[in-house]
Amino acid sequence: PSELATMPLLEREEITMDVRPPLVYPVGDYAVSSDFGLRAAACDACSTNHRGVDWALGYGTPITAMADGVVSEVGTPGGVAGSLGHWMTIDHVIDGQRVTSLYAHFVPGSNSLRVGDEVRVGDVIGQLGTSGVTTAPNLHFELQLDGVKVNPLPWLRAMGAAG
Repeated sequence: PSELATMPLLEREEITMDVRPPLVYPVGDYAVSSDFGLRAAACDACSTNHRGVDWALGYGTPITAMADGVVSEVGTPGGVAGSLGHWMTIDHVIDGQRVTSLYAHFVPGSNSLRVGDEVRVGDVIGQLGTSGVTTAPNLHFELQLDGVKVNPLPWLRAMGAAG
């Protein structure tokens, strides 16, 4: 028998494997409540040219990082992006392309990350809420590819994101 097979169990080193898919939907692959592009404004302060997608799920639903990356911005209500409420962006490199993901309308205080923090795909980065301009609890999610905003859904599907 091999030396490893005859070692007492207490002397064997425990190994833990953390295997994650390369890309995930930030709240799962659910139907969106508001799609990308032109739309009727849902409220007086709501936009008619929606630059992301919204998932309307329960208040406090965990929001996860769509891929490995580095937090590049963290914002709160006010200023230019005040309609986003509590929000953050993460910079990624996916298949050699620079991708920025934006997550908005967090429950206040549910995001403890700071600019420069590293995240892994599937890490919880906050909770879905109603901060900013919303009509119900939702996650507003945007993608920029090399600085250009794109519809996240076809891109996530094409890249094989896990639900």
